[in-house]
Amino acid sequence: MEKRIYRWMKQYNKPASLKRMQRELSLSSAAVKSAVEALVRQGRLVSSGSTRFSLSSGDKILHGRLRVDRRGRMQFVSEEGERFRVVTGGLHGGRHEDEVRCRILPRRGKTPPQAVVREVTGQVHEVVTGRYSVTAGGAMVHCLDQRLGKVRITKQAKACDGDLVSVRITSVPSDSGLPARGTVESALGDGNDAAGYLRAVAVSHGIPLYFDEAVLAEAEALPEITKDDLKGRKDLRGLTVFTIDGADAKDLDDAVSLEELKNGIRRLGVHIADVSHYVKPGTALDAAGYERGNSTYLPGLTLPMLPERLSNGLCSLWPDKDKLTLSALLDFDGEGRLVGRRIVRSVIRSRARLTYGEVLQLLEGRKGKNAGLMDTLKKMDALRAQLKAQRIADGALDFDLPEPYFVTGEDGWAQRIEKRMPDRATQLIEEFMLAANRAVATLASEENLPVVYRTHPVPDEEKAGELWRFLAGMGYSGRGASPKQLQRVIKAAKGKPEEHVVNFAILRAMQKAVYSATDDGHYGLAFTHYCHFTSPIRRYSDLATHRALKAHIEGRKPAGASEIVAKRCTNCEIASMESEREAHDLLKAQYMQSRLGEVYDGVVSGVTNFGIFVELDNTVEGLVHITALNDDYYAYDESARTLTGERTGRRYSLGQAVRVQVAAARLAPPGVDFVLHEGA
Repeated sequence: MEKRIYRWMKQYNKPASLKRMQRELSLSSAAVKSAVEALVRQGRLVSSGSTRFSLSSGDKILHGRLRVDRRGRMQFVSEEGERFRVVTGGLHGGRHEDEVRCRILPRRGKTPPQAVVREVTGQVHEVVTGRYSVTAGGAMVHCLDQRLGKVRITKQAKACDGDLVSVRITSVPSDSGLPARGTVESALGDGNDAAGYLRAVAVSHGIPLYFDEAVLAEAEALPEITKDDLKGRKDLRGLTVFTIDGADAKDLDDAVSLEELKNGIRRLGVHIADVSHYVKPGTALDAAGYERGNSTYLPGLTLPMLPERLSNGLCSLWPDKDKLTLSALLDFDGEGRLVGRRIVRSVIRSRARLTYGEVLQLLEGRKGKNAGLMDTLKKMDALRAQLKAQRIADGALDFDLPEPYFVTGEDGWAQRIEKRMPDRATQLIEEFMLAANRAVATLASEENLPVVYRTHPVPDEEKAGELWRFLAGMGYSGRGASPKQLQRVIKAAKGKPEEHVVNFAILRAMQKAVYSATDDGHYGLAFTHYCHFTSPIRRYSDLATHRALKAHIEGRKPAGASEIVAKRCTNCEIASMESEREAHDLLKAQYMQSRLGEVYDGVVSGVTNFGIFVELDNTVEGLVHITALNDDYYAYDESARTLTGERTGRRYSLGQAVRVQVAAARLAPPGVDFVLHEGA
């Protein structure tokens, strides 16, 4: 909100009243008043009389980040998105992506706006990754992200020439012409296989690669199940329980069952590994899990939250083995309405380890080795359809978004990229996990249990307005943040060329879902209460929730789930998501390196002032830079998200079909460049 008002004030360029801002920007009085008060506190607006405000004319100090542009020049990007060229000698130890305070220099004539770094307030890249080389002048690491430059190694390292390594920065000279200094923390690989690059991606996002010896020793010392462990647990080993996961999964933390009771009641059992039985507060294992926050899954490289002795062994719900669990027993009537709920400590014995592919085959009536489960699966699928229909009717947003699947060779690099869409098998497990998570959160809210909630705020007023202005350009009308209105648009766009673009536009308008110690509801799911309960092997939030639940079941007072734990889980999730996205981009870029010059059909997936992004059917996305659109001068319309040629009138907009040729692909930072193919 503040950014929008500040940008408008710069365009208006004279004193303005709150009422004028409210009218011109179509904002509420309260929203304008709050934002203007914040801008005054920041010194960016000043009062001009009793009711009007204007831009500050004093020595301008702005907060923001440093960015190296495509030509290798350092820029300062303010929090409002303004760009300034950093003058020579004006970095004062700042590097690419560092958080800084800058003094804005008075503009002279037609010179571009310039800035000088006053203070580095946050060094983002304390650890960098790069290729190790030995020269006559000593060891040097050339950062994989070339925008970070080189690092001179000050201590002897256990690395060979050409290795990929991680380096901790120890000092940054104020003179930008000199390299930073640092020490090698670990060797990541020989620089040819994908594994080294994937480890570098993880390290660059602060994700630990290995467990300490103390953690591994503690895990190895944990015993198998004993008779004493079964005391006080509900024995569910007689139920037909089975797991459904991806073919490569080893951390099987959920299993399901379905019983038919009297009066048409169906009891869904969602049985979750009792990780809290093994991982106790205050232990080395708990500290390791908290540090990681969650498991991270990169193509061909899994970085588990807990050692494999637990994640793939003791806790994993392998078939034909007794396993300790927490079971959510949920009773549904014939319409799929929840009519009963119990959460119990239990012991189960899985009958089968199914994959999504096997389940889909059985649901389609094609018999396989687990054909005996076909009837149960079809009844489960009927319940799935009811649960999903209820969520949609309540206003939940339902996106069918494609995901890339990488078929890799022995060296870990992609040989083929496939686009995969959600199917009935994946949706079956998704709906059952949502139902269990919701039931646990409702219980926690009713009993005031200190669990870690999963919350999703309503989209803010400004983003909702921008979204509807964009959707209007594609023929979809509406206003506000009603989830039912957005679901109407999603449904209307389904199967149309712009479906993918509409879905992502709505997603981009959403606020991020976060973990919280307070129960604030989940907008996207249309749930009043929601938490994560079903994946304690790979999410610390779920482990914390299990501890509170077990204390309640056992009649003990549960320890409080603090906001500190919730924020840690949120931050770790963001790091994992960013590393997974970068790893996907890495393998896509590598895949396209052997396809330079090839021509593909694609769809415009993004429009910016510096070019258009085009997505291919295999999910690879690349940039057609504005300099490659050399047949005209193209003007950018931010509200419509279009580029339009001034002479030809040619327009590029989201969802538009284009034909492109692969011009370049790089691994660090990963990216693909396209040019429009003649005749596109």
